[in-house]
Amino acid sequence: MPLFFQLIAMGVIVAGLIVYLFSWFRREQKADREVDLSLGFKLGFTGILLIVLFRYLIPIFSQGPSLAAIGGLLILVAVLLCLTMIWARPVIGWLISPLTGILDGGNEVAERVPLMGPILNARSFRNADKALGLIDIELEDFPADFQLNFLKAEILAEDKKDVAAAEQWLRTMDESLELSEGQLCSCWNALAGWYLSVAKDVVQTRRVLEEIADSFPNTLFSEKARTKISRLPTEEAMANSESRAPVAITHHVRDLGLTSMARSGPDPTRDRAEDREEEIARLETEVEINPRDTDARVRLAFLYITFYHDFDLAKGQYDFLLSRPHLSRGEKVKLLDCFAAMQAKGGCTADEIGETLQKIIDLDPRGGAAELARQEMIRIGYRGRQGAA
Repeated sequence: MPLFFQLIAMGVIVAGLIVYLFSWFRREQKADREVDLSLGFKLGFTGILLIVLFRYLIPIFSQGPSLAAIGGLLILVAVLLCLTMIWARPVIGWLISPLTGILDGGNEVAERVPLMGPILNARSFRNADKALGLIDIELEDFPADFQLNFLKAEILAEDKKDVAAAEQWLRTMDESLELSEGQLCSCWNALAGWYLSVAKDVVQTRRVLEEIADSFPNTLFSEKARTKISRLPTEEAMANSESRAPVAITHHVRDLGLTSMARSGPDPTRDRAEDREEEIARLETEVEINPRDTDARVRLAFLYITFYHDFDLAKGQYDFLLSRPHLSRGEKVKLLDCFAAMQAKGGCTADEIGETLQKIIDLDPRGGAAELARQEMIRIGYRGRQGAA
């Protein structure tokens, strides 16, 4: 047997023995250890087969045709079959791994991320204390995760109704984390929204927005903050809105479609403030491009009421829709019914809601919608022109 072949066979056996022994001293996962043991066994057994091949079979075939050569041929087939069984799967897997890796990720180790599922599940069941406890546990492993930190502030503000604690946590984030300008503005815009929608504090809302405008001068962030400041309701308007007794309005006009959207729209205290601001800006752009977009104007009016508490802006959207020519009586009734539902949801007085219902009566005093509107006016205590109608 040539020295070169002997070295190859002995090298394979030694490699297998080293891998096999090394796997016993590894302190890693059991699955990885089993892989190393299997690889060591394969290398050792392959070395033995190579010794059989080079030492016994090749000299037999070199002697020419004989009875021993026939027996050697059978042994060769057995050796090759064993090598195929040992190495076929690893070799094929190595060849096609670039293709399968596209689908299953191959051997790449997944990046560790915070477990958000249990936190969101606890929050969905309105268990804010449990959600905050789970966040604190995750923060021990991921202290620099922005979404995890922001979620804690969001739960403090929206679920615990403690906007001051949320602000304190956001400022702790600003000091301990390297936040980008976009992330900082996202935090302060959310804080301004919490002060307005949760704490009902216009002064604190204006303070936070002014801080954004001063911290990022001559930027789009500053421009948006100035715009929000100009749209803030006055303290008197906010106080009047809070002092109004809510008026529950029944489904006085059946199957109108738009009314259901007004009543079951997103809760303004649950949406993120920056998301509502972006939606308002998007809808304002849409109605400028397409003034006849009814759905956009109705949604915009809803946001004006629930977020800005500005009924004049909302009424302007409906006045535009009602002023369109060739609008059928039924379509006008739908729009007025939708606006009345929004007024009730936003906390308007019975007189303000009754004026809208009166417009439904004026469109068709003897129609079914008018009769339902009269019943609703009586129920909410409005005593306007219904007797004359």
